[in-house]
Amino acid sequence: MEAHLPMLALVKKNKLLAICFAFSVVMLIFSAIGCLHAYTPIPMWDMWDGTVDFIYQVNNKNYAIWWSQFNEHRIFLSRILFWIDAQLFGGKFIFLFVMNYLLVAANAAMFWCFLLLYAKNRKLSTEELALGLLLTGWIFLWTQADNFTWAFQSQFILAQLLPLCGFYWLYKSTGQSSWTNFFLACCFGVLSAGTMANGILALPLMLAYALVARLPIQRIIILTGLSCGTIYSFFYGYHSPSPQGLLLQALLKNPIEIFHYIFLYLGSPFYYLMGKWVTGRIIATAMGILLVALSLRSAVYLLLERRDEAKFSPNLALLVFIAYVCATAVATAGGRLSFGLDTALNLRYSTPTLMAWAALFIIYRPALLVALKLERKTSKTWLALILLIMVVMQYRALKPLGDEAFERKV
Repeated sequence: MEAHLPMLALVKKNKLLAICFAFSVVMLIFSAIGCLHAYTPIPMWDMWDGTVDFIYQVNNKNYAIWWSQFNEHRIFLSRILFWIDAQLFGGKFIFLFVMNYLLVAANAAMFWCFLLLYAKNRKLSTEELALGLLLTGWIFLWTQADNFTWAFQSQFILAQLLPLCGFYWLYKSTGQSSWTNFFLACCFGVLSAGTMANGILALPLMLAYALVARLPIQRIIILTGLSCGTIYSFFYGYHSPSPQGLLLQALLKNPIEIFHYIFLYLGSPFYYLMGKWVTGRIIATAMGILLVALSLRSAVYLLLERRDEAKFSPNLALLVFIAYVCATAVATAGGRLSFGLDTALNLRYSTPTLMAWAALFIIYRPALLVALKLERKTSKTWLALILLIMVVMQYRALKPLGDEAFERKV
């Protein structure tokens, strides 16, 4: 295959790319239709406090509301979007629905950026393009339906996107010793704290990255200062909305259930892909364990056997991002286990886990690229089966919400 041909020309000439391209387009279109079906201009649930009352407070010159708590979070960046929607688009939430979709698209774009890092100065191979298209479809999977169909959810997507951007540009700053890239990484780290509570983990993990990669001492000092300053700003005047859900208490009381919750959380997309019920739970838990095991295997290999190469490998940035998602799962388990294990399967939690799996797929891309050559009949069969399962899941986005839509409007 000629490497210099543009994407569409390659799609026309290559059966694998044609299939993967069609798959990603179907996933994107179906999710967009799902957004249209779910749209309502009427606030629901947390939106009465989170958007309507927020706009009311701003209009009455209560500017402290911008950084005030919402539950355990400080959703500063989403409040900017809420304000834009109210001031420029009449508060009909169409802008917010579009932003949710575009932010998920930005997630997919970031994983394309990582694929390009491995290619360096060459064109992506046919198999790499196929992998990128498959990851695009994966990132739009309808298991995260709540984050597509609820105008309030931009902060949940931003809480994964901005740390990923921070780790990406921090990696870029190591290879080129670029202060511009380092500055961008720091900006994304600081902004992460204005998404959700787990966003405050971004800068400490960037600091850990810097220590492992042995970045210059000046950058380590800067990241240390930013981490301390951001954490202090986040917790200044903070009050815990649910002290009974503290992680330590939950861990001491139900250690087995805590780990079950964490693994179920990390494997939640597979619960829906495998048809839910008991089988889905078992598979989801097993896949959560597999995610952790494969990530640890890659981390041990990189840090022990390839120590000198670690700072120059994009794998390190992806592993730190997976650690971020795992830490999010731990924090969520501490706060939500008291409401039952089923909360680990909440649709909105699927966004970080889909992204963690996408990061893992890229880390293990050499094996996946070999499989995508489709030289064996079994490879073709497995690819067809996997795509079919995901398209069947995505088909649910086409179903009108019916009674649920009526209840939302009521």
